[in-house]
Amino acid sequence: NIVAWYWNFGNAGTSNQENPTNISFINPSHSSVATFGVSLMATSDEGCVGKDSVANLISSYPIPLASFTYNPTDANIYNSEISFTDNSIIASQWLWDLGDGASSTVQNPVHLYADSGVYQVILYIENVYGCKDTTQKPLKIRPSFAIWIPNAFSPDGDDMNDYFTIKGYGITQLETLIFDRWGELIFTSFELEPKWNGIYKGQLVQTDVYVYKVKARDVFGEWHDFVGKVTLLK
Repeated sequence: NIVAWYWNFGNAGTSNQENPTNISFINPSHSSVATFGVSLMATSDEGCVGKDSVANLISSYPIPLASFTYNPTDANIYNSEISFTDNSIIASQWLWDLGDGASSTVQNPVHLYADSGVYQVILYIENVYGCKDTTQKPLKIRPSFAIWIPNAFSPDGDDMNDYFTIKGYGITQLETLIFDRWGELIFTSFELEPKWNGIYKGQLVQTDVYVYKVKARDVFGEWHDFVGKVTLLK
């Protein structure tokens, strides 16, 4: 009767089990097949020892390595056609999840994004041996941030240019401060479309040049600072 076993799997390790399981034959290469020899030494209850070995018994296929880049890396809604480049090792099949519901099976797809946002792009690959890998990257399509700040207005009640107001898009938060020539704060607003009619402390201020300080936050949380002058005309 056999009472002891000694298995040698080379780089995969050894085992004293009769029928070893969960032996990991790891292939360090991403490009070639690795083979492993196996040897067994069995000992009987009478101390007899038998040996056997088989060279190259186990084949471990290479695992592909998924990788990609895209261009342009700083895209906006007016420049939203993205070219993807597969840099994977020994891939033979590709599946791209482009993050906006679109997909592709070509190696190097080109995709036009219809809206701004952050998209999670996932690349799934498979090699000729059926081994798989995946990788993913965020892709940011910036909105077209724009802001218009007037340099003059005339609050004379003719319904034409009666207010100092700010317009724009891609803005989620806006802070507006207006100062007179002596540095006194005479108007404050946190509205997305502020409107100042030239009134301070219940009275229309005099014709003069005033200083504004505006801070605008875009949809990605980045702040933009603007400082300038606006002329109030009567």
